[in-house]
Amino acid sequence: MKKLVFFLFLFVILMSHSLWSTSDLYLANQEFMTTDRAITLWGHKPFSAEEFMKGTLAVRRSMAASLIENKGLIGKSPKQVKEALGDFTGYFWSKDIPAYFLNDGSKEKNHETWQLVFLPGSKGDIGEVRIHKNCCS
Repeated sequence: MKKLVFFLFLFVILMSHSLWSTSDLYLANQEFMTTDRAITLWGHKPFSAEEFMKGTLAVRRSMAASLIENKGLIGKSPKQVKEALGDFTGYFWSKDIPAYFLNDGSKEKNHETWQLVFLPGSKGDIGEVRIHKNCCS
């Protein structure tokens, strides 16, 4: 009986480590843009939630670096992000992770599509905001 309990305990530990490693590996294999590059490509307009919600892709991408630097949405729930910025327009790993397109890759020379993603922290709230390459090169 003790061996069975030990093996079950070991199995649970290994499975939880495996799940954690899977998400770490997933993120490690994704391409993200630095805020410096975003500023160079798209500018550095001060972030305004109201303007972001109503704005075009050009308006949204011009505020991306400022939104990240501002950190005003860190610690908020995905629902609060949606209330502040509007319906999600992008997709990152799960429909529950807020993501907003910043450009239309089909209209770009290199066909790259970038989106702002709000990555969850350990409690399910927003832990980090990054610019993610959604598609193509």
